[in-house]
Amino acid sequence: MQYKKYKNQAGMNLTPSSPSQNSHAVRWHYIAELLLFGTMAVMTECWLQAVQCFEKVLKAQPGNYETMKILGSLYATADDPEKLTLAKVHLSVYTRAFVYTP
Repeated sequence: MQYKKYKNQAGMNLTPSSPSQNSHAVRWHYIAELLLFGTMAVMTECWLQAVQCFEKVLKAQPGNYETMKILGSLYATADDPEKLTLAKVHLSVYTRAFVYTP
């Protein structure tokens, strides 16, 4: 999978820890950490790390529309046709979820 490559200019380690316990609070803390690291990766233009973080969030929370929107936007920059198809799927699910019907 090829994304537009940018160097991590901040030199930050953008690898979240893995959950060590199965409790609900630890799981939510882990998801929040992934969202934070994914957002930091986007801000520092570390696209591959951002995709990895948001894919883990979507795996843990399949109905997370904001994560679908972000992943769809990241996949849209990929050269891989499979990722472009996933971008269309994620973004269409996101837009259908927020359609206003009076």
